[in-house]
Amino acid sequence: MPRTRRRPKTSPNEVDPSKVTKPVVTQIHQNLINAWKISKGNQMCYLFDLVVPVRQWKRGTVYTEEEPWAEYGPAPWGDLTETDEENKLQPYYPIEHERRYHFDCEVPLEKFLNWNDGELSTIRVGKTVTAHNNRTNSTDWKGISIPDLYVQLINQLLAEDAHGDTNESHEALRRQSYTRRVLDKVGKELYQASALGKDFRSAVLNPILQRYLRGVPDCYAPSIRSAISRGEPSISEVTQFYLGEDPVDPANIPHYRKSLLYIPEMRWFLGIVMGVIDLGSMEGFQRVRDNHDKVMQALADEDDDEDDEDDEDDAVIPALSQVEVEVVIDEGLKEFFKEELAQAGANEDQGNEETEESHRKEGEHSEPGDKGSPEGEEEPATERNHDAAGTQRTKKRPFPEGSLIRGQRPHTSSPPSSRRVRRRAASEGGNL
Repeated sequence: MPRTRRRPKTSPNEVDPSKVTKPVVTQIHQNLINAWKISKGNQMCYLFDLVVPVRQWKRGTVYTEEEPWAEYGPAPWGDLTETDEENKLQPYYPIEHERRYHFDCEVPLEKFLNWNDGELSTIRVGKTVTAHNNRTNSTDWKGISIPDLYVQLINQLLAEDAHGDTNESHEALRRQSYTRRVLDKVGKELYQASALGKDFRSAVLNPILQRYLRGVPDCYAPSIRSAISRGEPSISEVTQFYLGEDPVDPANIPHYRKSLLYIPEMRWFLGIVMGVIDLGSMEGFQRVRDNHDKVMQALADEDDDEDDEDDEDDAVIPALSQVEVEVVIDEGLKEFFKEELAQAGANEDQGNEETEESHRKEGEHSEPGDKGSPEGEEEPATERNHDAAGTQRTKKRPFPEGSLIRGQRPHTSSPPSSRRVRRRAASEGGNL
């Protein structure tokens, strides 16, 4: 009798993607049990991505048809930045991809990062069909209902595809090439799915949303890797990162709103939905990219000692930093972020009030010459105010309830979306 070949078990600590046969089942969220597919040709840090997300080069350079084009090495090093060689910028040759699947859908501003549990949107997915007798193409459309957040992401990907037709910078063309392949993957997934509705979870879109949820840019593999693990990511850590949280749970809305400051593609699309950025505007696209570099640089520059402060209240949404406030104002997003801006202002005011109260009490109980200062003199108020206010600003505050969240309670269970995780990603070059 022939022996039955048993499927090898994967160690939770396995770090070689070619040896991984399945995720660590005990760490998968119940809604995502069947919403994943392993891509063994990918690095471990994006093992579940059906389309590789991480090719990057210097921005602002226009693609030309002059050779030679930048060449990418074999996996897993094919995603590394291809930029300078002998002080000359390498041109980029975009990967041509003709989409076979098409979408008819939209996302109004009032629905942007704003949905209730089980809420669905109806869209149409079309598949290009070629008639064999006359070689003509037609589109076979199918109406489906899926969770709102997937519709928002599909609209964003469609916008990036359209923008690449008018912007020939490397980054715009990279995103166009990437989004076209993703749209075809998700189009096929939706067109062939036997069960959609509120319980549907997309194996194609989930990896993207999981990075969005944690505020981790996906243009550079070392950034993603550092966000998942301090060392080489294991299958256990990757499973927890990509499959441990339900990305369409409305309890995650506050985390997504905060992550808008770290995900330039999603924030750029918000500007389009709000009407403050024109879809074909190269200037608007570049402004968001430049601001992204500022935000990520500010994160990378933060003192590592602040990690200790983050640990005790890791699940609470932090207020906007000064750089983040400036970015929101510069991009014309004040109306969308009005609650976060009010919170940031309230935190600063509260910090100043607590500082003044502390000084008043110190004055009541201190004697001349106390605390090492010369007799009858006070320490410089400006430096002491700066220290106190700085400490106050790094403290995390609960996310305020408001109309944009439609009554959802602040989320205090913890997807790993803390500043510490984003800081690790930024320090590895997420601002490239």
